Amino acid sequence: MTGSDHGAHGPIYRDPNTLYHTDTRVGSVERLARCGDHQLAVQGIIDVNNCEKHKLDSVIALDGSNRFVAIGAISNGEWKIDIFHDSVGRDNASLSIAFYGVGSAHNFSYPLDLDSTQKSMYAEFIKPWLPEDTRIVPSISTALRGIISDAVRVPYVSRSIYRGIATGNSYQTLSLGAGRKTSGRNDRLSLLGRVSFLNKSVLDLGANTGEMSRVARALGAKLVDGYEYDPFFVEIGRAVNALRGMTRVSLFQADCTNPLLYSQMEYDVVLALNVWVYLEKVISLLPSIAPVMVFETHTLDHGINFYYDRVCPYFPAAACLGLTDMGKNPHLSRAFIVFATEPKWLEVSAAREFVQVEPYFKNSFLTKHGKHDQQGVWELAASCFERYSFKLPLDRDYYSFGREGYFEAFLAGLHQFRTDNYKVTKENVYSEFLAASVAAGILDPKIKDVTDNESWLRRKISNKYEDFVNVINGFPDRVPPIRLLVNKARGQFRFTETSTGRELVCTEIDGHHRFFAFQLMGLERIQCNIVFDE
Repeated sequence: MTGSDHGAHGPIYRDPNTLYHTDTRVGSVERLARCGDHQLAVQGIIDVNNCEKHKLDSVIALDGSNRFVAIGAISNGEWKIDIFHDSVGRDNASLSIAFYGVGSAHNFSYPLDLDSTQKSMYAEFIKPWLPEDTRIVPSISTALRGIISDAVRVPYVSRSIYRGIATGNSYQTLSLGAGRKTSGRNDRLSLLGRVSFLNKSVLDLGANTGEMSRVARALGAKLVDGYEYDPFFVEIGRAVNALRGMTRVSLFQADCTNPLLYSQMEYDVVLALNVWVYLEKVISLLPSIAPVMVFETHTLDHGINFYYDRVCPYFPAAACLGLTDMGKNPHLSRAFIVFATEPKWLEVSAAREFVQVEPYFKNSFLTKHGKHDQQGVWELAASCFERYSFKLPLDRDYYSFGREGYFEAFLAGLHQFRTDNYKVTKENVYSEFLAASVAAGILDPKIKDVTDNESWLRRKISNKYEDFVNVINGFPDRVPPIRLLVNKARGQFRFTETSTGRELVCTEIDGHHRFFAFQLMGLERIQCNIVFDE
């Protein structure tokens, strides 16, 4: 069934030039069947979980030159496409075919498996439809791909006009099609996918080679304008646009720190990833340009509130969608945040998941002390500090994670964090307790690399306390979501998804301290990132 057969009742024509091909395979072709001399029926399957995860509703067929051939609907994990004589080109590129899962809410395409026998069957069926003197369609894509690959290997370091900041070549990972990628920084697709770009106009500041501009377009943006100071990066980005056939993504050379750039601009979303050092000069101008800003911090050496304190005067509504570049060294972590001029823009721009704040293990500290308001939490923290007594050897039953002694030490350190001008000092009792407990084997030995490094330890504890303070001060959306690893067969922690009531059985939770803060304040729900391990 072609797109023209459906209209409002099924899949419609999809422009291949708008599609962003991924490498994630989601299903397969199962059967090709001749239906007379002028029609071929193709059937296949797509995993239902992949349909839900990637929001797929149709399968599209593209020929060897990436031209539209046909499209069909997915129903209960099955699909069928009818390919007609009149929908096939009259050159040799038509002898090749590829099938992709697509969705009406975005422009990503996910390949389906087609084995060599099926490819041969398709070519043999289509060949009689072509003229006798049919020719191979020439292409410059291989040469262009080579030019781009050579360009990103040039040993070049850009210098910004503002403060001469260095940015090395091949900073972004570029998708060059046919499964080829350049080396570079990890993309942000999993987080950008939680932002609503559908039919939005987007301004990408500090666009580099434009890969995130192209991702925004793939996520449904109707138009993306990217501005980058370095002309070489702009050239590379434009070449990638040409290679990928990426329409409505324009890259311009300009200085993003120059206020004159922003006169008469109007967009729906500003994309500002790792560009705060430039953005701080013009942040006051951006709320008049767009009501939403998608923002990634630099490394969190100064803490997450460093950015909230500077951006929220202009974009008061904020929600953290997650952390990036996470590893053992907490100094290298970054935060991915959506800012908005009003809460209503935040709600329609960020797709978030929540679970109910219910006990997932028996917490003796909460059983004893209950829930508190803001003043009550600070008083409880002060009380924990006053009576806290650190002695070796530690009582394993009392001080193990989740036990009463552990949270007493944690809140005692929180009190010091507040009184020490929101800094973790050498004298912080929780810092001392954490290092000693890991060394004694009472707490997780996996964090020994952190506790053995004083700078790492202070930064990690500071991150926990900043999250806690944001919850206490009434800004729970500013806290990074907890991460739940779901495996029904092996899980032991149970959570309830707020939107569906679905039970999530998890093997791992990253964010115990954040969850504890929400419990202590008596909040009803907490943002989460759900990862299925099944």
